[in-house]
Amino acid sequence: MNSKEFLESLARDVAGRTDDARSQCRQLVEWMHTEFEWSATDYQHRSLSEILARRAGNCAEQTRLLQGLLTAVHMDTRTVAEINIQAPQPERGASAARMVAERGPSASVFGYRHNDHRWLEVRGGSSESWFPADATLGVCGEAEWLAARMGFGVRPAAAKDMIVPVMAFVMDASGHVDEDRTEHYILALFADYVGKAVRADALLDDWRAVVRKLAGGGKRAFAGEASFFPYDDQLEQALAVYRAIEARYHEAG
Repeated sequence: MNSKEFLESLARDVAGRTDDARSQCRQLVEWMHTEFEWSATDYQHRSLSEILARRAGNCAEQTRLLQGLLTAVHMDTRTVAEINIQAPQPERGASAARMVAERGPSASVFGYRHNDHRWLEVRGGSSESWFPADATLGVCGEAEWLAARMGFGVRPAAAKDMIVPVMAFVMDASGHVDEDRTEHYILALFADYVGKAVRADALLDDWRAVVRKLAGGGKRAFAGEASFFPYDDQLEQALAVYRAIEARYHEAG
């Protein structure tokens, strides 16, 4: 059995006999989340077989493997790249500055108070809508994604450093931005989540304004056109707005 045949056999075994795309995806996500450990990026390129044998990987590696498994059970997938706010970390900022000097502006998607992350959008057929799947965090579907990434309740342990994402882009096979999904995930889904518990129209307007500025800068950074480092002030502003919405949410609850 060659590596492709082994991957296909594994995907079928884990996904189960159901024909429901979301159920198959959930089975594969949960299996990877249980079986694999997150590992820091070391900038090595590994094959899917090597990632599978290692039983570990960074978010990009785990996303590639999940993509391979989902493709094996005939689901459409596309890779999503994001930038999320994190607590300031001088070591990460210094590392990012070195990487920008070596590789150019595209390396600025991580830095002093932000980091990048990878996950998938999935659909089981052309008539179905895209939904998120993240093996690193063990989430499948919009409700789980929202609770794990932007909600104000308990989050997965693996997401503890990711305070909140501020943009989401579908990437093409060459690693370039193909579609901006920020409006859907970071703005519309979040507004629906907040609106169920509390009216925060003015704060949500502030959130939309700063997120759109950040998304514009992030798109240029992912394209290698300009550094994202100058957006530290906007990241701080976005975090302040997010925390204000969180406080209003808890007050209403």
